[in-house]
This record gives sequence, C-alpha cells and structure tokens, in this order.
Amino acid sequence: RYMVVFASNAPELFDWAANDRIDDILEFHLPGEAERLVMLELYFNKYVKNAHLGSPAAQINVASITKADFQGAAKATAGFSGREISKLAIAWQAAAFGSAKSELGPEVFHDILKVHLDQKHTKHQWASTSHPEVISAASGPGVGLAAAL
Repeated sequence: RYMVVFASNAPELFDWAANDRIDDILEFHLPGEAERLVMLELYFNKYVKNAHLGSPAAQINVASITKADFQGAAKATAGFSGREISKLAIAWQAAAFGSAKSELGPEVFHDILKVHLDQKHTKHQWASTSHPEVISAASGPGVGLAAAL
C-alpha cells in the first residue's frame, strides 16, 4: 500500500476528479506569532548560526541580533507559512555569505525581512487580480489531503 499526500493553501483549485479520490482531509492553520517566533529562531540557528558548510572557516559572524529583532520579525510575518519562514532564514544565510566578512547584523537582518514582506505583498497583489479565491485560501488554513492507493 502507498499513500499520496497533497498539501495546498488553495485546495479548491485541485481538479475535482482528483478531489473525488482523496480519502482524508486534514486542516493545518498557518503558524501564530508564538509559533513563528520559534520557527524563526530554529531556522536562524540552522541556516545562519550553524551554517558552517562543512568548514569552521565558513562560519557566519552574527552581530548584535537580539530577541527583540526576532520578536519583531515574528509579529511582521503574520500570514507566513513555515516554508516562507524557512526561505527567509535561507535568504539571511545567503546575504551573510555574500558579504565581504560573512557577517549578518541587524541592518541586513531587517533589510532581508523587508524584502520578503514586500515579495509576499506583491504575490498577493498578483493573485488578487488573476485568482481572488487564492487570496482568501492563502490567508486561511492550509489543507493536507491524503489518498490511499
């Protein structure tokens, strides 16, 4: 036996023939502020603080980023999925490794956060003009769908 799992923030866009074959539906809500804070710190530690790329020489120098910075980011990222939070942390890593001293300070931390907030806003604008139903779905719960084969 096999199981196929579909995940979507817009399950109403799935083909109805496929929907008819789905046995179980599970709803997952987007992370709240407390969950986003935990995820931001977890992914920051994984992709920035512990991103040695196999060599201690490739370590990122983290300068003066505080708990308040993470709390502000958690508040600002309302509506972000776990995947979007992970991509934000990966962007912090890329910015640090792209700098002359492999450093990430508060200014770059907040600049990258702003870029991701702006990108999310732009994506919502695009979707609202071509698929308004996606906007309402993306701000609601995510849905996991499972079909046993």
